[in-house]
Amino acid sequence: MMKLLLTNNPLAAKKYENDLTVEYINAPLINILTAARDCIHMGYALLTHPVSSGVKPYESPYKSVLLAGEPGSLDYVSLKIIEESIAVYSKFKQTGMDMPDDLSRECMALDLDIINAAIN
Repeated sequence: MMKLLLTNNPLAAKKYENDLTVEYINAPLINILTAARDCIHMGYALLTHPVSSGVKPYESPYKSVLLAGEPGSLDYVSLKIIEESIAVYSKFKQTGMDMPDDLSRECMALDLDIINAAIN
């Protein structure tokens, strides 16, 4: 079963580029969620929840989502979770990716810690 990491976090993309299939998307968080939804429609299932953890969708512009699967059947549980995650995210003012470098690095490091914990 193929594992896929969708991320807009350059630290996560770099760390896992040799271990997983990584799709780095240099775009706002909503693009990560919609890309995950598209992958779910192609047969992937979520291995990490897109909005779980102590980081609220409006607090950080960086997100990494881990999926696994192969083309085939639709995982309705993953589809429900991603659709609900997109709806939750859409309720909040979107955090821009244009923030001070030190804050941006902290947000990237936090996302990397979260995805590291899920992978390990």
